[in-house]
Amino acid sequence: MPARSSSRRPFAWAEKTFDENVPPDRRKLAAALQEICRHLTVTAEDGSVLAHPTQAQAAAYLHVSDTTLTRYLQGQRIPPGQTLSLIFDTACRDAGSDQNVGIKWEELRELHARAE
Repeated sequence: MPARSSSRRPFAWAEKTFDENVPPDRRKLAAALQEICRHLTVTAEDGSVLAHPTQAQAAAYLHVSDTTLTRYLQGQRIPPGQTLSLIFDTACRDAGSDQNVGIKWEELRELHARAE
């Protein structure tokens, strides 16, 4: 994953807007995922740590497509439980703990259940 230079501020890609047809519970889950994704760091193939990865780098790191990640962050799709867990666990590991991510697993699971 080559690093790209960008004049955009870090994690601008995680700030998605919601279409008016996205239900409120999906919006809440997507907003939580946007916040969680701001804690991702990616280790590039050359071993360097990217503290501010691009969306494409974050998607590859999470083993989802760039398009799929966008849909999760916009509330267009709800991630399967296993993917939700992967995103949360990865962000917690990268942030040092779940306390640093800003949401507890139980709260995220509840948002997920309501969004479904």
